[in-house]
Parts: sequence; C-alpha cells; structure tokens
Amino acid sequence: MLERARESARVEGAANASFTQGDAQSHPFAPDTFDVAIGPTVRLGASGRARTPLWAVRLAGSVRPTGFARQW
Repeated sequence: MLERARESARVEGAANASFTQGDAQSHPFAPDTFDVAIGPTVRLGASGRARTPLWAVRLAGSVRPTGFARQW
C-alpha cells in the first residue's frame, strides 16, 4: 500500500509527500507531526459499543491542527 502511494505521489509530482508506516499502539508519534493520518476502522467491542483504542488516540494526536485523520 505504501509503495503504491509513493508511486502515485511521484506520478502526480508531489515532491513534498512522504509516507510512514508505524505501530501507533506501541509507538507514540510526536504531536503535530502529520498533515494526514490513516488507520483501520474502529471495530465494535464485546459490549457492542465502539471503543477508542490507544492507537487511534495516538494517531489523532499526531495530526497537525490543519490536517485530518481518516479510517479505512
């Protein structure tokens, strides 16, 4: 997926784009690091209610105020 994104950025001439893969569950990203962050969709817990996992909190905190976080 990252190679595909890198190739798309290259074809589009987005020289300022970079892509990082990391485990947000175990690695806290620095605040205000990214313009865009993409992570997996939050699943429902055993109680049937959505719970915000630690990785989602860390990922959201790593996005600049002018950026956005998405789930896939």
